[in-house]
Amino acid sequence: MNRLLGTALLGAATLLPVTALAQAGDPALEAKVDALATELNLLKESLHVPEDEARRSYFGMGPAASKVYEHDGLSLGGYGEFYFGHFLGDAEKGERGAHRGDIYRLITYLGYKFSDLVVFNAEVEFEHATTGTNVENGESGEVAVEFLYLDLLLHQALNLRSGLMLMPMGIVNEMHEPITYRGNLRPAVEQRVLPSTWREAGVGLYGEPVEGLGYKLYLVSGLSAKGFGARGVRGGRQGGNHFVWEDKGVVARVDYRSEMVDVGASVYYGGADQDPTESAEVSALIYEAHAIVRYANLELRGLFAESRIDGAEDVGAVQGSADPVAVPEASRGWYAEVSYDLWPHVGQNEMFALRPFARFEQMNLNAEMPAGFEANDALDTTEIIGGVEFQPHPDVVFKLEYARLTTAEDDADPRQEIRFGGGFIF
Repeated sequence: MNRLLGTALLGAATLLPVTALAQAGDPALEAKVDALATELNLLKESLHVPEDEARRSYFGMGPAASKVYEHDGLSLGGYGEFYFGHFLGDAEKGERGAHRGDIYRLITYLGYKFSDLVVFNAEVEFEHATTGTNVENGESGEVAVEFLYLDLLLHQALNLRSGLMLMPMGIVNEMHEPITYRGNLRPAVEQRVLPSTWREAGVGLYGEPVEGLGYKLYLVSGLSAKGFGARGVRGGRQGGNHFVWEDKGVVARVDYRSEMVDVGASVYYGGADQDPTESAEVSALIYEAHAIVRYANLELRGLFAESRIDGAEDVGAVQGSADPVAVPEASRGWYAEVSYDLWPHVGQNEMFALRPFARFEQMNLNAEMPAGFEANDALDTTEIIGGVEFQPHPDVVFKLEYARLTTAEDDADPRQEIRFGGGFIF
């Protein structure tokens, strides 16, 4: 593609002065101009990519993140998403006591396919519009490298990946572009229990030894118990930032994918105390199973996940506290989701989609606590989300939804919110 583009530009640059000379009336020059114009048109046609060409996912990555595998040379892509939220009833029940919104993410994918053997891929993430601080609530954003890796594409059944890698767990941790999941916010179970978006530095193998059957096996930097808290393991992600891997982690995943069904499971285990003296020992075990079923315009999704902290009573020592801290021994949750594309029944444009959807989600971040600690019932939540998505283009989506969240602490007084947002990939 890049060579063709360069050739087209060179042809255009050559054609301009020759055209000027041909205007003098020389028949030979006129013939050369016609020949060059024909060649340039052929090159332009070869460069054209139809707008309705379906994007593909490679190796479990999102469609836009997979562009680098399509052709040699440089590849650019990305996605963005935003939303506006409005709480119903008493606004003080909302987060930080106010209605909210966010220019959530602007993502740039930068990749380079050196050859059929070697591929570089990276994602640079801009979150929350600015790294400055909002005067209203003290919130700020960040700029971060979401992933950065090199692939050696050895064989369909065996490939090597090294660098900063997305953990191959759940449905959305790798496939998290806004057109690939329902609703403005990713499922809470996948954000808190797994926890998405989760990336660590390491090296691993992946492949598809049999058509439709894939695996991934990574050795990565372990979680850090210094970041564990009452909500579980999420704060312990190192994310490639001057990472310590005194304790390492292993993550494995297996999937079966077909036109109608995606089913899979994954498991992570690793030390988390990062303490070479072994005066305290803490480890984390995280596992999940998931399924996506598609039939005609109907899609069903489901996922169960659990994270466990072995040595939760020692987390306080790792964090420098003389007393134990309230860290759960187990967090778990599940969700089920249904969506249906109505557009084929109401419209003619095949590029459009109109999907009502609903998701039921149950999560308890304090499912099991160490002796001497009580579970926080506010972290035992049930959420029901219903809404509709409209896609005026396969790469663009608008989302409107109603969300109702209750807790075991106060299930008679739910938090209710209406959210509108949009997203795109390119």
